[in-house]
Amino acid sequence: MAWKRRNGWGGMVLTTALLLVGGGCEKKRDPVVGKPEPIPPEKQLVLDPDRQIKALPVPIGFTWSATQSRSYRSGGKRIIDHVYEGGASLPQLVAFYQKFMKQFGWKKTSARHEANSFRASYVKGDETCSLILYESGWWKRAIRLVVEPRR
Repeated sequence: MAWKRRNGWGGMVLTTALLLVGGGCEKKRDPVVGKPEPIPPEKQLVLDPDRQIKALPVPIGFTWSATQSRSYRSGGKRIIDHVYEGGASLPQLVAFYQKFMKQFGWKKTSARHEANSFRASYVKGDETCSLILYESGWWKRAIRLVVEPRR
């Protein structure tokens, strides 16, 4: 009887350990490695018509962070460094920017997917744009757009 009781506890400990190791308590991450999955139309982000800078796309539901942003002119050229925060998945944001940067005339020169972020560089005329998508808190994402003169 004592052996069965010990075996029962061992089985519970083993089951719990397998759940922990096997991913039962693992943090869920956005799947952004490799080719992005298509986003169904009902989950696609929509362009905000009231965005801060008309030459740059920002999805509805993302708020401009005045404390983290700046923009000015230097030598007749504009410098923009804006941060927006809101709720959307990383795949939704990647799909949004793949669609709208092209529509806004920006040509992608590089892109890099990471576990919880995405970085891309674009050119348009005599300007470059760096796009960074990253986590900014509990269930929040941030968009950072940096526009500078092309070097």
